[in-house]
Amino acid sequence: SDFALVDSEGVSLPDSEWPHSQHNPQWTDGPTGPGGRVLLYDNGNGIGRSRVVEYDVDLGTKTVTQLWSWTEPDWFNPTLGDADRLPDGLVLITQGFNRARTPESTDHSELVELDPPNDVVWRLSFNDPQWPVYRAQRIDGCELFANTRFCDR
Repeated sequence: SDFALVDSEGVSLPDSEWPHSQHNPQWTDGPTGPGGRVLLYDNGNGIGRSRVVEYDVDLGTKTVTQLWSWTEPDWFNPTLGDADRLPDGLVLITQGFNRARTPESTDHSELVELDPPNDVVWRLSFNDPQWPVYRAQRIDGCELFANTRFCDR
């Protein structure tokens, strides 16, 4: 309760905009200094919606500015998920799904690459709800398998 949460215009946001059971916070430098930005996957426990959100954290003024958030209708999973900033500025999102935790749901896991705040670049759906996905990482295939036939290295 020591910090104020505001939007990008400086308007106070309700407590429901704070993260609820976040995963894998990723700290980067921001306009307020080193380690001033945090990107995270917010499971949304207690409010029933999952999302990815990025904040600018100013420790001097104790102000947290919500820069953007992204979600989709009916997207909620209380236990799984991940968000990673990629070198090109895009965000790789793991929309995790765990049928054991939400057996009544017909949802499924997906990987989404996002150009923040709202442009989906691509999506990979795991249509079988028995396949839970927790986290994903972008791996350059040419770094793993240096094949001169397919890679310009």
